[in-house]
Parts: sequence; structure tokens; C-alpha cells
Amino acid sequence: MARKIRMTPFARFFIFLLIAAPLAFIGASYFRGEDGIAKIKSLLEQFKGDTQINEVNGIEGQANEIQMTEIQNTELQSTEVLDRQENLDAKLDSILQNQKRIIKILETNQKNLSTSQSDPL
Repeated sequence: MARKIRMTPFARFFIFLLIAAPLAFIGASYFRGEDGIAKIKSLLEQFKGDTQINEVNGIEGQANEIQMTEIQNTELQSTEVLDRQENLDAKLDSILQNQKRIIKILETNQKNLSTSQSDPL
């Protein structure tokens, strides 16, 4: 039979605080509109000086830079597309104007032909 683990009330309280204190800190930070997890990370960096956290922050920074670059590229592409669209619109407008002129010329030619055919010489 397995022995039941005996704990003193202080040990139970200590384990409770290990779990509840960080959750309360994160909740209070969230309530104030801050990023509690980032604060905990910065505290861990100060106390531990752990290189892994620095590497994670470096990777996150690189990821943010990549995302910003992608966003800027997307914005540039969208402005290029808008410029191309404006150029195409201008070309289509000029083509439309030319077609309208051709239609007017053809209509006047048709009127001239119809009047000349109806007039006997």
C-alpha cells in the first residue's frame, strides 16, 4: 500500500502561492491594460540573466520585423496596383472617346449617304 504524503499547512500555503501569485499578477496587469506576461519575462531576465529568454525575444523581434516588412511590401504592391488601375482607366477613357468620335463620323457619313441617295441629280 502506498503511503499518503503528509504536508504541513505551511507547505500547502506555499504551493498555493506558487500557483496563485503569478495568476493574480497577470490578472491585475490585464485589468490595468498592461501586458503581464511581458512584465514577468522582463523580471525573469533581470533575475536570471537567462540567454534563452534573450534568444526568444530576439526571435520575436525578428518575426516582428519580418511581419512589418511584409506589411510594407503589401502596401507597396497595393499602391502599384492602384497606379496601374488608374493608368488603365485613363487608357480606357481615351479609347472610349475615340470610339465615340468614330461613331459620330460614321453617323454623319450615313446621313450624307442617305441624303445623297434620296436627292436625284
